[in-house]
Amino acid sequence: MVAVCLGPVLSIDLWLHLAVGRQIVTEQAIPTTDSFSHTAAGKPFVAHEWLSQVILYELYRLGGKGAMVALKLVLGLAAFGLLYLLAFRRSGEPLVAAGLVVLAALCARPYLDYRPTMFSLVFFAGLLLLLERLRSRPPRQVWWVPACVGCFALWMNLHGAAVSGIVLLAAVLAAEAVSWWVGVGERQEQGNLLPLLATGLPAAIAGACLNPRGWRALAYPLQLGTSQLALKNVNEWLSPDFQNWEMRAFEVLLLIGFGLLLVPRAQRRLSDIGLLVLFAHAALISKRHSVLFAWIAVGAYAGLAAGAAAELRVLLSGPHGRLAWASLGLAFALPCLACSWRLLPTEDVVATALGMRYLPAEATDFIEKERPAGKMFNLYEWGGYLMFFAPEIPVFVDGRGDVYEGPPFVDYMELWYGHPGWQERLAHYGVGFALLKPDSALRAALRESGQWREAHVDDVAVVVVRKQPPAEVE
Repeated sequence: MVAVCLGPVLSIDLWLHLAVGRQIVTEQAIPTTDSFSHTAAGKPFVAHEWLSQVILYELYRLGGKGAMVALKLVLGLAAFGLLYLLAFRRSGEPLVAAGLVVLAALCARPYLDYRPTMFSLVFFAGLLLLLERLRSRPPRQVWWVPACVGCFALWMNLHGAAVSGIVLLAAVLAAEAVSWWVGVGERQEQGNLLPLLATGLPAAIAGACLNPRGWRALAYPLQLGTSQLALKNVNEWLSPDFQNWEMRAFEVLLLIGFGLLLVPRAQRRLSDIGLLVLFAHAALISKRHSVLFAWIAVGAYAGLAAGAAAELRVLLSGPHGRLAWASLGLAFALPCLACSWRLLPTEDVVATALGMRYLPAEATDFIEKERPAGKMFNLYEWGGYLMFFAPEIPVFVDGRGDVYEGPPFVDYMELWYGHPGWQERLAHYGVGFALLKPDSALRAALRESGQWREAHVDDVAVVVVRKQPPAEVE
């Protein structure tokens, strides 16, 4: 688990959250309009994730980049610990629980980024464990409703994925109500759970509305998740590419589900099947949701495998049982060690874990020092880094996709690919210099035009500057 948490990730959104957190701390107010870009300046931007942004910034001030890595390690291990407790509670088998958690961790690894999502992974795992516990030990309603309001208010102010928790509650409520109506499942468990869900769901919705955007924050994930610009152009919102080895763990999780549904005497809850289908659908549309599917699969698969695991334990209880269990343990440990060896950084743990070698540090220093004339065009994934380390230079675009919805993002994509009309678009925005990757199509187009010169070149980035000062934007 430590290897998964410390494995290198290209952290692009961390820096924009640090920049917003710094603004909140400095101005003692939550921003309501964009002040970081020149393409969307003045457009509505309400930082409803303000709490996590302030926490990230304050930790960064105290401990620098190392504090970010430590926070991710703590939150990651907390999430995996909760998932293990969930899987063990449902299967009763430590090896089954550990195997499912490891598989879920490998599935989630590409998306364990340094951003507010880290908090949501803990909350979502905790909610799954809580729902399992409520089946046998329901709390008193007198504190249940206020607890739902408070927890979801906290969650939403940390990260917008609190909406996924509301979806989880609604889906379980619907599935358990149908099970009760048709007479399927444990009546005692359903009798404990249904009243709590019926009161907890509206309380959770009310709590999630207690944020700077109010009820509009509930619609934000839906708007972003259905944006065609994001779904077609932003890497984490694309559908999964199963030819990419990083998606193999997700593929394995999907396939395991089909096998476990055929296991005799398995705990087939309608709510488990409904959640697996719902979140698998979401993950197949956008691969960033594969993390939530993995969290759902841990508990559901543990329940489905419980009967088979118990039968296997009886089967291996003979005279050679210890040898058989040792062999199973070794078969489990060796792949884990191999993955750990592959993922763990071998030098400069903090810089490697944060993916610093993929960020334009030298080029940003050059821009800060030389201050080229005109406005900047920059790569989408570098926008947050520039917001934090070059705050006086407005960016063209950054990871806040909703802020740039419409012409700014459309124009960015046209420019990035060097499509016809790129000269007019750069002139329209008054771009005087561009921060590009060495192999970008736009760099080649600028070089061929003869109107631009390369003022800085390094292994990561190129700064290209107009030979003549740019005209002002109309």
